[in-house]
Amino acid sequence: MYHFLGSLVLLGVFIFFAFFGSATVALLEKLFNYKCPNLLLRAAFAITVSVVFLAGAGLVIAVVAVPLKQSIAIAILLLLFLWGVIGTFRFNTFFALVGASRAEIIILAGYVLFSTACLMLSCSNPNMPANLPDGPYVSKEWTRGVKIQFMTGSLPLDNVLPFEVSEYFLRGISFQDNHPIMPGQEVTNRPVLAAAVVTPFLAAIAPPDSTENTLPTFSYVGTQWPDFRVLVKDDRACTVYLAVMIALNAALLLAVGAFFNSIAKLKVETAVIATLLFVTSPHHETDPNRRTS
Repeated sequence: MYHFLGSLVLLGVFIFFAFFGSATVALLEKLFNYKCPNLLLRAAFAITVSVVFLAGAGLVIAVVAVPLKQSIAIAILLLLFLWGVIGTFRFNTFFALVGASRAEIIILAGYVLFSTACLMLSCSNPNMPANLPDGPYVSKEWTRGVKIQFMTGSLPLDNVLPFEVSEYFLRGISFQDNHPIMPGQEVTNRPVLAAAVVTPFLAAIAPPDSTENTLPTFSYVGTQWPDFRVLVKDDRACTVYLAVMIALNAALLLAVGAFFNSIAKLKVETAVIATLLFVTSPHHETDPNRRTS
């Protein structure tokens, strides 16, 4: 069931990027008299502008009254998609596929296939181990997030933070009164942008059944914490979240493909300098205590 739901949401996200993102990029090209040099850059820009508009929609949904959130989310998504359809035919954006190289088509197909494979893997159901130790496993309940945590070698659960923030948005939960969002984790430990982007999809497809805006508490390592576990029990909402986030994270493949496709056309010395700037960027630093940007 969740494989099917996730596949539909992932397909919907791809279609949204293809129509709304491409149409908006075409409009910006016309306004600023600019032409994307290749299909990969156009696809990367399409995803970028989609993220910007979806994040704005998510913030709007976050501040409206709880009973109105689903209706407003559906209306916003439909309006954005309607503009995408109109703009696609107005600017004939799919014409960009005609001049695409084989390498560009392969990279785009790889992005779609990789996203799909990650989604299928994340929806699998491993057997629950006999023991989930404290530390990495703040939650001992065998929910989707904990299953993925187990399959990835007991990595920290902080990748679920954007999902929890979006649930705070949808339920009208106070960040000040229900703090911290997880034991030892703050909202800003993960980009709030991700939570804003996924909020319209969660509000439209998998709104929370409960409108309770205060979390109970639970005991962990001798301390009482807001019980974030009640927010991650809905596998339907988690599946929607995973589909959207996988599509966005896998877009890194497009960025890397666009980068190497671009430097391949540069002079050798320029390509070497560009590569060094790329690989030495502090943005790629994995240690948050050493990151400078």
